[in-house]
Amino acid sequence: MTKHLPGLEQLARTQAYVVTRHQLAGLGADRRMVERRELAGVWRTLGPRVVCLHRGDVGRDGRWWAGYLHACLEDEHGIGRAALAGLTATEAGGLLGFETAPVHVVVEHGREVDDLVSGPLHVVVHETRHLQAAEIHPARKPARLRLPRAVVESASDIAIRQPARARALIAAAVQQRLVRPDELRLFAAGRRTLPGRRLLLETIGDAQGGAHSLPEQEFLRGVRRAGLPEPQRQRVLRRADGTWYLDNDFVDYLVTVEVNGLQHYEQTMREREDFRRAVLQIGGRIVVDLSSHAVRHHIGECLLLTAEALAAHGYRPPPETRRRLDRIRAATGRDVATLRAS
Repeated sequence: MTKHLPGLEQLARTQAYVVTRHQLAGLGADRRMVERRELAGVWRTLGPRVVCLHRGDVGRDGRWWAGYLHACLEDEHGIGRAALAGLTATEAGGLLGFETAPVHVVVEHGREVDDLVSGPLHVVVHETRHLQAAEIHPARKPARLRLPRAVVESASDIAIRQPARARALIAAAVQQRLVRPDELRLFAAGRRTLPGRRLLLETIGDAQGGAHSLPEQEFLRGVRRAGLPEPQRQRVLRRADGTWYLDNDFVDYLVTVEVNGLQHYEQTMREREDFRRAVLQIGGRIVVDLSSHAVRHHIGECLLLTAEALAAHGYRPPPETRRRLDRIRAATGRDVATLRAS
């Protein structure tokens, strides 16, 4: 890095080659040295506080460090009192499928820290009255909110405008085994002013019951609206060749409804699922396979298929459920004959 700044190389490696002017000054690099190296094309500044010690792509970790250091309060005791937040914290915690370009950081309420736009770097600073040490991960660097809070707050931010995406975010965090539903519920229950809190708690409850994917949750809500019997979700079936999990099992009627996502189209997965389905059907069980796309866009037909499978094994819907199913048939144009012929 430079022979005249002992300790800089180690610090740079720790922080993805992104440091603050305050840290540089502590190592002996004054403002003029920073300006000379920037003019020489060796370093570059990222806003008023942060310096990148190379001219290449900052990279994902570098963006996180730049956002965190930009928002930090520095004094003689070091840096702190800021943390990665929102979707940045969820990504840093390992959540896949919800990556975001802006770096979201949180600071204590009352600290006026401007957002930062510097080339491809975009830092969004949020204020909070709740920045206790207990809600910041104790070991990960740069500092970031713990996943339960980050997931719930990220979902809350979009719950009003994009409720389906908010539900999907919570479902993904549970399905990817990053957080437990009870951890999410504990945080959401303690924040009564969260936007979309009712939706979040309902989604967490569905995930806690085993409906880990968004289509599974939508299927469960459809079953409840139609008045059909509620299935046992993610029922464990132990066999000599392994443990199986049945998505939605109507135990009393030997009917299982499987909601399949894109992963089920991979060849080895499909072969394994075909074998499992054959074993279940040989045992007298009706297996209804529904794609996640069908559940999202054709929930009426999915519910009618489920009702027909249940009826084939002795289910007799009460009057109110029959009326609801009749309304679904009228809305979809599907009667019993067309369902059985399709």
